[in-house]
Amino acid sequence: MKRRVLLKMGLYLSAMGLPLTSMASENVTSKMTMPETQVIIVFSVKKEKLVSFLKIIEDVKKKLPLVLGCNGVAVYQNKDDMHCITLVERWESMEKHKNHIKHVVDSGDWKYISSHLAEEPQSNYYHEL
Repeated sequence: MKRRVLLKMGLYLSAMGLPLTSMASENVTSKMTMPETQVIIVFSVKKEKLVSFLKIIEDVKKKLPLVLGCNGVAVYQNKDDMHCITLVERWESMEKHKNHIKHVVDSGDWKYISSHLAEEPQSNYYHEL
């Protein structure tokens, strides 16, 4: 199967007049894999709950990378607004992150976490270019 794909790509590149010498099978197959999904979440924490929320975040930093599909997490605190906390999570896929969020909600953990927030967090999915 892999050879057939490489052959088709080689024929396509030839038809386009592009050289085939730089086409190594590992480069072609690595570019075919799905890129890692980045999830960036911005929390606005209630002033009176900051200390407690930072304890939650310390726990997240330790435990989240152990979750199946999570490749790591970084946490940032805004220098101008210490109640603004940003998580940058790296996941194998958006689906694995969504499964994790479903577990957090179903377990009741989200209810406790959200009680620390001044508003709903802002969250988006990204992939590195």
